Amino acid sequence: MRSLREVTAETLTLAGAIVEPIAPEGLEVMAPTEVRQALSIPEWSRLGFGTDLPAGARRVALEPDWVSGLQRLIQDRGRSVRMSLRSELSGKPPRDLERSVAQQIVLENATFRVREVAPAKTRYLLLSFRLAVVSDEKIEDFIQLCVNESNSAIADSMVEPLLKRLGETNGWSLADGSGAELPAPWSARRVEEYSTKVLPPRIKLRLTPVVAGMERRMDRDLQRLHTYHSELWNHARRQFNARPERKGGQRDPTAELAKLDWIEREYVAKIADTRLKYAAAVEARLEQVLRLEIEVWRVYITILRRKMSRSTHFDFCGLSGALERLPCDSCWNCSKTFVVCDEQLHLLCPACSSPCPSCGKTFCQVCHGTLCPKCA
Repeated sequence: MRSLREVTAETLTLAGAIVEPIAPEGLEVMAPTEVRQALSIPEWSRLGFGTDLPAGARRVALEPDWVSGLQRLIQDRGRSVRMSLRSELSGKPPRDLERSVAQQIVLENATFRVREVAPAKTRYLLLSFRLAVVSDEKIEDFIQLCVNESNSAIADSMVEPLLKRLGETNGWSLADGSGAELPAPWSARRVEEYSTKVLPPRIKLRLTPVVAGMERRMDRDLQRLHTYHSELWNHARRQFNARPERKGGQRDPTAELAKLDWIEREYVAKIADTRLKYAAAVEARLEQVLRLEIEVWRVYITILRRKMSRSTHFDFCGLSGALERLPCDSCWNCSKTFVVCDEQLHLLCPACSSPCPSCGKTFCQVCHGTLCPKCA
């Protein structure tokens, strides 16, 4: 990962500033008007990023004001990038690639055959989202999704090596977007539909430790409320029992019941406030889109169900060294086990192929939506 000094120098240079590195860990900047206004710095200035500062330098750190200023300078630069990576393929496909396909997909009511393994070229779409979780505290994080635009396969194994390679210059070139053998690039609407379906379960998994921490703090606060109001309630009962009886030999319960009712209503209100305090609002905002063109080994397969057949493929990318997993045609999440529908041979994961709760008939959610055709 690049340092704040390197990021700042590159950003200022793109914005038209003249930047010169100085020791120790500093920059000397001649800033145009746009840079001066965004970062609140004079026309000539020195910036320091280390423990020891250059003479007359202003200390710079990852503070909100400085980061916001850099964002204003960057604006939309780099939010959408198309790049091409030189071939990662060897002369022959990896050994046992066809056998790996058999381990990647299990069809409960159909079978498949491997037709061919051949080199091909595809596009990967790397989507970077900024997560903002607002609860009793605010947490920010990033999450990446990578999808193969040729077959909608989710390429989780590509994310880490691709992010690592982004910091290198060797082998990269700007893509011109042409090429007859490349799949058609996804539209913005399809990217939105894909993200809406695939992102929520991944966010939930990413935030599991955060949610567990909030639940522990909430349980602790609820226990304190229970202990406090239980003591109030018991104290009110003891006070009532200690009062002298009236001449008729009975105590007036009106005041006691009113106080106990007040304690109970306050307890219920405090519980509601505590649950609201720890309710989490999660926002995912798309920050960057990278469309990568790269060569892959493509495994073509034919799915057979009764007298019908359907062709699809797996891709093996040398950058990740892993074979992709096909997605469910309904929810687009990866699965290993599929049920094949009878109408269009759609691949459905177990969650999307569950029977109708009314009639018990299994139906395809791609062909018929969420309504069972027999019950509709």
